[in-house]
Amino acid sequence: MEGFKHYRIGSFARYLCVTTSFLKHYEDESLISVVQQDNGYRYYPFPEAAHILEYMRLHSYGVPLKEMRTAVTGPTETAFENIDRHADELQKKADRLQAIVDEHRRFRKWYEDMAGDASRWEVKKIDPVYFLPTQKGRSFWMTSGFMRSSPRGATRCRS
Repeated sequence: MEGFKHYRIGSFARYLCVTTSFLKHYEDESLISVVQQDNGYRYYPFPEAAHILEYMRLHSYGVPLKEMRTAVTGPTETAFENIDRHADELQKKADRLQAIVDEHRRFRKWYEDMAGDASRWEVKKIDPVYFLPTQKGRSFWMTSGFMRSSPRGATRCRS
């Protein structure tokens, strides 16, 4: 891009608050153009800053790198269709997250309303109680012929 100032990769990255690896990655994906000198230095023309800022915005929408080029350089209608699709996906995700927050707040209110009122029905944590035909309460019947507990599981008692 003739007529524009070119910046070395480190300076360009600092001005845009990105890393040099970010710039190299977007260059590898052919999203930004770079002038590479014979000495190996990369020089970025000033107009690429606008592309990078636009790619960062698209990235925040969740647009994959493979779709970014068409969103920036393709037909306007196609770009809006892609971005609209991603915005719709973000809205669905936000709605799901909001439903989780709402349920938590509903549960929290229920919990606070129940506090201190033992006469109302509520869910409580209790010690487990198992109902087996060979037990009484929390221990097994010590009668020959019934099942008994062992470290390897239930076994048949021998008479």
